[in-house]
Amino acid sequence: MIESTAEGATGEFHTLAKRAQAQFYAKHKHTPRDYRFHFYAWWQEPRYQMDASQVHITHKQHDYFEAIEAEMGCTITMEQRAWYVATQEADFPGKPERMWQEYPSTPDEAFQKSTEGHYLTKALTQLTKRGGITTVPQLDLPVYTFWDIGAKDGVAIWFMQEARGEARFIRYYEEHDEDLRHYVLRLQESGYVFGEHFLPHDADHRRLGDYNRTTREALQILMPGQTFRIVPRITELQRGIDLVRKHLKGAYFDKEGCAQGLDRLRGYKKKYSTSLMKFLDEPDKGNGCTEGADALRQWAQAKEIGLFVASDTTGQSAATSGYVEAPAPDWRT
Repeated sequence: MIESTAEGATGEFHTLAKRAQAQFYAKHKHTPRDYRFHFYAWWQEPRYQMDASQVHITHKQHDYFEAIEAEMGCTITMEQRAWYVATQEADFPGKPERMWQEYPSTPDEAFQKSTEGHYLTKALTQLTKRGGITTVPQLDLPVYTFWDIGAKDGVAIWFMQEARGEARFIRYYEEHDEDLRHYVLRLQESGYVFGEHFLPHDADHRRLGDYNRTTREALQILMPGQTFRIVPRITELQRGIDLVRKHLKGAYFDKEGCAQGLDRLRGYKKKYSTSLMKFLDEPDKGNGCTEGADALRQWAQAKEIGLFVASDTTGQSAATSGYVEAPAPDWRT
C-alpha cells in the first residue's frame, strides 16, 4: 500500500495514483502486483462538521460545494461546509492548494495547484486551447535566443525561430551557479545557426570583478561574430507582462524542448504576504520561475519595439531578402 499527500501533478506518487485511477475506471482486472485506487474525501469523514451558525460561508464557497456535489454525486451539508471553511481560514489562509492537498474533495483536486496570483494562467490556457503547445519542427532558419541573467546566478535562455509571423520556440535551457563559458558551450554544442541574441538591460552593466567588462562584452569575446543586443529596460514590470500575454497569441512551443520553460511560465506568480493576507504587486522570486518568465519577456519587449526582426540564413531581414517559405502542411498535428 502507498499512502501520501499529493504535491502537485508531478512525481512518482502522482504517476502511480493516476495509473491506478485509470485502471479503476476502466474496470481493469488487477494482477497481484497492481495497485488498487482508493480515495477517501474529507466529506466522507463523519467528524468533519461543526455548527454552521458560527461560520460565514460566501456565495463563491457555496458554488464550490455545489460543484463538488454535482461531480461526486454526494451531499455536503451546511455543517460540513462550515467545517471546511473554518478549517481553511484557520490553517491555510490564502493557500487553497494546501487545503486541496490535506483535505481533497475529488481525486484530481488532490494534485491540483492554485493559480490565484499567477501572471500568465489565462494566456497559457488560451495558448493550450489553440494548440500552441505541440511538436514544433526545427526549420532551416536562424535560431534567436532570449536571455535572463538572474541575481542568484541563474540564467534562462529561450531558443526561437520565426516563420510566417509565428514565433516557434524550440528549446529552453536553464542552469545555476555556472559562468558564461558554460552557456556559450551549450549554444555551440546545439549545432544551431544563430541569428541574434537578446539580453536584458543589466547585461550592459560593467562588473569590476570581471575585468571591468559587461556581460555583453564578455559574451562577444567568447562568441566572436555573433550579435548580442540589449533589450531596453521597461519602466513598469506589468507593462512587460502584458506584452508577453499579447505576443503569446502568435507563439508556439515545443512540448518536449520547452517543457521546463513552460513549467516556469505556469509557476510565475505574485508574492504572497502572510501578514497582509494578500498577493503583492511584485513577483515571487523564491520559486525559481522568474528567470524563465523574464527571459521570455525580453522576446515580447524586443518584438514590441521592433528591436527583433527575423532574418533568413544569410543574415538579411526576412522582410527584405526576398525569402519566401513554401506552403507547409499543418505541423501542429
